Amino acid sequence: MLYPLVVFGQRLSSLGRASPSAVTGCSSYNRRHVDHFIYLRFFTPLPLIFNMPNMHKNNEPTCRAKGLMAQSHVAKLGVAVMLIASILQAGAAAATPVVAALKIVARNGKESVMIPGLHAATRDILLPDSRLWDGKQRLLVEHLDTGEAEQRAMLFAPHEQEPRARWAKNLTAEELRTYHSRARCNYVTESQADWLLSRPSPWLANLYAYSTCSPLASRDTEIARQAQALKLRFEPLETDQFAAEQRIAIPSEVSEGGFRWALANDPSTILDKSAMLINAGQYAEMSKLADESWGIPRFARIAHRILVEQRNLKWMPELKRYLDDGGNVILVGADHIPGPQGLVSMLQSAGFRSLKQRCRLSRWSDRSKDYPNVALFYPEKFPAMPPLKSVGLPPHGHAPAFRPA
Repeated sequence: MLYPLVVFGQRLSSLGRASPSAVTGCSSYNRRHVDHFIYLRFFTPLPLIFNMPNMHKNNEPTCRAKGLMAQSHVAKLGVAVMLIASILQAGAAAATPVVAALKIVARNGKESVMIPGLHAATRDILLPDSRLWDGKQRLLVEHLDTGEAEQRAMLFAPHEQEPRARWAKNLTAEELRTYHSRARCNYVTESQADWLLSRPSPWLANLYAYSTCSPLASRDTEIARQAQALKLRFEPLETDQFAAEQRIAIPSEVSEGGFRWALANDPSTILDKSAMLINAGQYAEMSKLADESWGIPRFARIAHRILVEQRNLKWMPELKRYLDDGGNVILVGADHIPGPQGLVSMLQSAGFRSLKQRCRLSRWSDRSKDYPNVALFYPEKFPAMPPLKSVGLPPHGHAPAFRPA
């Protein structure tokens, strides 16, 4: 990207080494020199460096004196431009991508790491390498989703079709076609996808409404795999029952608005933006993006109160207890981190310190392969694990089902 700047500096430097009259175009008898001067006046800041009034009236000695001054200025300017470009290039080359995270320090000095999850697969999300787990004893997750995993298994079992839930009654034919298409690439038939529309909450249907049909696994899934391979303990911050109750507590019109918004937008675009913001540690901006995915601000406020604020409050007693022990990796949705009712503010009010931390990047984040198994890069630590077909999740969703062995 800096190459044009380097070339420009080289051009100025070479002009500075040219003959004085060639630089200034002094010779009024040589039209080539006049054209050269016009070219310089257009492409370089020479008029700001020296004044050339009516060059055709200058005699040859005066022109050559001005030429020497111009020669010096142009050469110095060219060298300065090349030096700046070189410094910028060196800085860009030295900058190593890192994974944004937060170090949480308890009042007793014990440390843990909070890393924001992204619940859906996207090629651009960055993953921390195995050093994330140094000195760690457990992975704290939102919930284990065992109940949801059983319902997902039921999806593929024979069952009778049921009437649609209130949040799905108003779907148009075009929205249904989009929903069926996204479900089909995850090997879900139309009748199976329609059965999900009869559930009290759109949680499971959202898995397919936000599907990008990507062969990659989500950041949440990959981090959970790493913890599972290291035989770390999984500790939920809430029960599956509480999580299900919160989802059902969302009014039908709000659930409908979020589901229909997903079908009207390209999931890849949403997830790419989400990945960019999470990679940069811009959690407040990520929260705004999550709010947009509910369709209208009123729906976003209701959903945020039920799915984020109330759940954060529920998590705090368990979270503080684990943080006092130290040695945790805390994997929660990025939407739970910022804001006055976010986890960081609540922990700071409780006497914990929050520090920005940069984790080393896993080589998987280069995305040179579509198969994202971290075992490819760390065979000594991570035994081979079967790939998972990835399904999508809204930015305001919750971690996909995973269970410790």
